[in-house]
Amino acid sequence: MSFFRNIENFYTDSSYDDDVNKFTKSARDQFAKSSGYDQLATYVNYAHGDEGPEAWYSTRKLARLSALKRQWDPKGLFSFSNPVPKNWVPGLVEEL
Repeated sequence: MSFFRNIENFYTDSSYDDDVNKFTKSARDQFAKSSGYDQLATYVNYAHGDEGPEAWYSTRKLARLSALKRQWDPKGLFSFSNPVPKNWVPGLVEEL
């Protein structure tokens, strides 16, 4: 059985940011432990932003996606949110 869990937060008072982020990350970690995957996996459009490229795109796809990024976007024009790293190395987070 597989499932999709989306945690979204909507509020207007920014003084809640730390508490909301702490709760969201904790809930995400608990869901990830019971997801059936070996590591965190998230749909890139619903990512919080701190998961990393392995969670957004999967390690299975990242080498090919990085090669395509180098070929078609060498200047990083399409790197606004959760971008594919140009030089992906397993376990290494690339600075953008």
